[in-house]
Amino acid sequence: MNRKDCIQKAKKTVFEGLDKSLSETLGLIESVDAISLISALIYSLGYESVNISESKSLVRFFGTWMSGDSEVLVFDKISKDISGPLEKEMPSTFFLVQSIEGILSNSLELPHEMRQKRIKSIIGEAGVTEDRYSLILKNWKSF
Repeated sequence: MNRKDCIQKAKKTVFEGLDKSLSETLGLIESVDAISLISALIYSLGYESVNISESKSLVRFFGTWMSGDSEVLVFDKISKDISGPLEKEMPSTFFLVQSIEGILSNSLELPHEMRQKRIKSIIGEAGVTEDRYSLILKNWKSF
């Protein structure tokens, strides 16, 4: 699935799970929706393309970054757990995407200083840098 389709499809899942963590959301949705959500989160981190290899119980995600493909995440369709190199980044990425679609979208009418305060608060809560937040925002909101 291409970047645009993944992110647009994942937005519905994000809206429905605004009050849930990534692991809670993955546990509640169908595997096909989890695959789209995970792909969209990987795209939001700046990967050029995401390919999957699917077996009966596992989905392996391969992300293309400048130099080529590498396995970045594995999703277990039975336990609904994720593992792999991006495992630690996925919860904060999901939290930022939820914040972008929820809290920050609702903050657009606030004065600039209040909006910036809210953004800094969310960045701090997510435990990421401003650069990481900007990267995710740019890749997520481009569609």
